[in-house]
Amino acid sequence: MAMESYEKTTAGTKFKTDVTSNEIHTWEEVLEELNIASENYNDVSGLWGKIRRGCRSFGKNNKVFTACSNARIDFKTRDARGPMLPLRKAASESRLNRDRSITQDVLLSAFDYESSVIDRDVAACLRGIWASPKPDQDRVVAMMQHPKLHRWIAGSGSSALFMNANCKGARRQSTSFVSAKLMDSIHPSGIKPQHQPSGTFALSFFCGEHLGVDDPDSGVHGMMRSLLSQLLLAYPDFDLYYIDRMRNLDYEQVDDLCEMFYVLIAQLPSDVIVFCIVDSISFFEEKNMLCKDAELVVQQLADIVARTQDYGCTFKLLLTSPWNSRVLYKSMSSNEDNVVWMPTKVPPQGGFTGMKWGTTLGADVALLMP
Repeated sequence: MAMESYEKTTAGTKFKTDVTSNEIHTWEEVLEELNIASENYNDVSGLWGKIRRGCRSFGKNNKVFTACSNARIDFKTRDARGPMLPLRKAASESRLNRDRSITQDVLLSAFDYESSVIDRDVAACLRGIWASPKPDQDRVVAMMQHPKLHRWIAGSGSSALFMNANCKGARRQSTSFVSAKLMDSIHPSGIKPQHQPSGTFALSFFCGEHLGVDDPDSGVHGMMRSLLSQLLLAYPDFDLYYIDRMRNLDYEQVDDLCEMFYVLIAQLPSDVIVFCIVDSISFFEEKNMLCKDAELVVQQLADIVARTQDYGCTFKLLLTSPWNSRVLYKSMSSNEDNVVWMPTKVPPQGGFTGMKWGTTLGADVALLMP
């Protein structure tokens, strides 16, 4: 309790205090007033940061503030937010859940997100394999057998991989099938990510499926809005404070969207594994402005991989290019370890079969699932 911490801190000093329930105002009443004050002041930028700095003037006695404050920090101002004390937290749990749900629905509407879009993209990319000529299917099998892709899936820590398929042909390339098959293996068709008991979930975006200028998911900002929406739906316990702040974002600003994506990922516990799969990202290299925004996103995602290697969730990032990327692959930390360059010709494999998937990447994914 904050009272006990404060009394221990001030014992034997000129600041000694003894707050008991025999006072004119009980400690419970004090807690209620502090909670009301916290709620009123939470929206005042920098206030709690100033209070914390002021408390430092009392030396170690500033523990009275630390004892009763919520340690969460504003991700932009770095100021401490007001306290969420036990009395209020217990009394308002259902209200917080309701508010979180309402705010999330508002955000998903503002992001123009429809979960069925991902399902359609995955289904379309999965169907495409059977219409592909045998050489293209052989390339799919060669990608499935690549040791770097196996290590990326099966490795225990956060990691990134940029896969260049070096192929030609239709919009739906071999990389799209591999990405869709991975997504479907982690989230089987008909099962929503938020309904899975597993601590493993996947976020995905298929750039080649959203090239139209009138597509609400087109562009780099459309991709980030989709990834943010999927993340919100996949994990139920994000801090309402940050979810609420997202309503003030500029949904067209890629850097703002990237920053909030990082803030949410940072809240995930260590037993969560996140697969983030962005297929055919090199489509963004075709226009200069899109390429610059995509570079920012790849750099931010690679930074998340680096940061989560030491703490937080496990974050596995897979980026693919149907051909050889010219720009975006350079944001990987190591060309040797994190980039795959498929050869121009791959050995004949007899085409793709479900058994070949089951004995390669399918087996790796199965080990991760409960």
